[in-house]
Amino acid sequence: MPDTGMISHDEDELLETAVVVLSHPWRRFFARYATRYRSGTFLVDEFATALTDRVVGPLDLTDVQTKLRHVHLPKLADAGLLEYDLVAERISPNYELLDGALDSLRLTVEEIQHERADSEWMGID
Repeated sequence: MPDTGMISHDEDELLETAVVVLSHPWRRFFARYATRYRSGTFLVDEFATALTDRVVGPLDLTDVQTKLRHVHLPKLADAGLLEYDLVAERISPNYELLDGALDSLRLTVEEIQHERADSEWMGID
């Protein structure tokens, strides 16, 4: 199929998913953490501790755990980026979707930059 510059429904959904992930610094950290360690699953407390250690500024671990459980993990789960076992407190990232979402965002940014470079080259404002 020729490239018409149109975004397919699946690509659009992946891009929206990437925006959900990257719209908050804690979710951006989830993307980095999950991508870097690829350990299959990890515990909420393990992730909360890593997040607390990496974030600049004072954070209370209990507050971080609570916000993860009630805000950020459900949002990531709703986007399909992870499964969250409430009883076991275990996070299972959906690596395939996470990779696809991040790739979609990277490609979109590259397209925008390419179009900007083309318009500058052509003298279009």
